[in-house]
Amino acid sequence: ANRFYDSSLLVNQLPLYTLFTGRMMVDSDPIVEFALNVRNAALMVAEVEIKAKNGRVQQWLDAQWNTIWELNRRQIVATKKWGFAGLQPTYKFNPSTKLLDIDGLKDFAPEDVRALEANGKQCGFRVKDRKLFGPRSLWLTFNTEYGSPYGKGSLRRMYPPWFEKWMDRGAKKLIQQRMIKDAYVGDIFWTPFNLSVELPDGKQMPWRDLARQIAENRMSGGAMVLPMFMDDKGNKLMEYEPPQNITGGTDTFAWKDGLDEDILRGADVPIEVVKASETGSGFSGRSIPFMVLLSVCTGEFVEYVKQVQE
Repeated sequence: ANRFYDSSLLVNQLPLYTLFTGRMMVDSDPIVEFALNVRNAALMVAEVEIKAKNGRVQQWLDAQWNTIWELNRRQIVATKKWGFAGLQPTYKFNPSTKLLDIDGLKDFAPEDVRALEANGKQCGFRVKDRKLFGPRSLWLTFNTEYGSPYGKGSLRRMYPPWFEKWMDRGAKKLIQQRMIKDAYVGDIFWTPFNLSVELPDGKQMPWRDLARQIAENRMSGGAMVLPMFMDDKGNKLMEYEPPQNITGGTDTFAWKDGLDEDILRGADVPIEVVKASETGSGFSGRSIPFMVLLSVCTGEFVEYVKQVQE
């Protein structure tokens, strides 16, 4: 598994992805959280039909699933972030049925849990130095391969466009620099560097320093008052050229928008599902991307149900 991670990072020339990186992605970029929420929204409407020959057994199972899914699905669907999750079911005694009922699911930080195996089969998980087995543990995985107890989280696939968006000289930094350039930078002052100007208090100030102060004061958005001095031939000693608008902004913003779309695709959310149509065709041409989203969400939900059932 480490070889696959290393090779993908080498191809994209990215810093090593860690669980801390994933946390930073969720906390720093609303598009990352939005992409995960779109996936979760499709999952929330999923239902399970329980069948059992014994009516009492079916009633008990219905109650347990309602508790697990209706009250604790936030912990379950968070599995897709990291590719795995270790949850501890808690129980309570039901005096009306004289049976133990599931009371809830306690989650743990992904960096604190590790899967436990016995005879080649996953049997529980470890939380730091504590081991949980059997009905006291629920180990969930997402997007697993080759029988690995650890899956591939969606955040890992969203990492390359996120890094390109936020890295030094990335899309966000470039847009910030461009907007500062448009708003504040670009003034040109033509001043005589070998001369000084006399201030009202009698002090002498070089023309260069005076022009620098004027440029800095322009950031306040107020009016500019420039001195009018001319030489004996009527030429201005100081001249000001306002900043010019920078063309090509569309390309800069399109880069950032493209990275946002790639982040959504990393969560298997086609852009057509969340972006309004620009051609007036409505849902036409969007049914297939929407079916793709429903398909991957159905597969995710089936895996959760199988693991909860086991």
